Amino acid sequence: MEYFGSKVWHSNSKYKWTVWQYNAKFKGESRCATPHLYEQRIKELFLEAVGILILMENREEAIGDCRAVMDALADSSAIEAELEAVIGEKEVTVGLIQRLVDGNVTRKLDQHDYRKKYDGYASRYAALESRMDSLEKERERKEIQYDIFSGFVAGLEEVRELPVDFNEKLFHRLVDYATVHSDGRVVFTFRNGVEAGTEI
Repeated sequence: MEYFGSKVWHSNSKYKWTVWQYNAKFKGESRCATPHLYEQRIKELFLEAVGILILMENREEAIGDCRAVMDALADSSAIEAELEAVIGEKEVTVGLIQRLVDGNVTRKLDQHDYRKKYDGYASRYAALESRMDSLEKERERKEIQYDIFSGFVAGLEEVRELPVDFNEKLFHRLVDYATVHSDGRVVFTFRNGVEAGTEI
């Protein structure tokens, strides 16, 4: 996926403009056909897209759906239970390794058997570490998604009527990304997955 970036045109004159254009617009043989957008027009398009979002017939249902997703994201009890089990298994595995090492010191074990058991325990421990890392990342991902949905719902509830002026905080709460098409369409994808199409 390629992104648009802001550029300042005529920076040292009274005709100074901030525009957004495809970052790789002039790279390569063929020039990108997507248009550049003036920052002010992006703000206007955002207000149009928010208008579509606010006037949705199922707005309250969408807020309810977001709250249901938030409830599911807030519940990390299964992750916590599995983390607890993994921590317990790690402790048992450490105990087994220690007992094996101590046994090898006090009485000479067959080194082939010792190495085989030790490697088995070590790989089990590594697998538990990996699983623990995955569970912690999953818990963190759920927390981040919860925050995103929470901001979206707060922003949507804050706006009961069409906003007159652009609000950057509201923009960041509601919009996940916008897609600019070469035919002049700009589609705003909101954080709850709803899309609103506008025209340049």
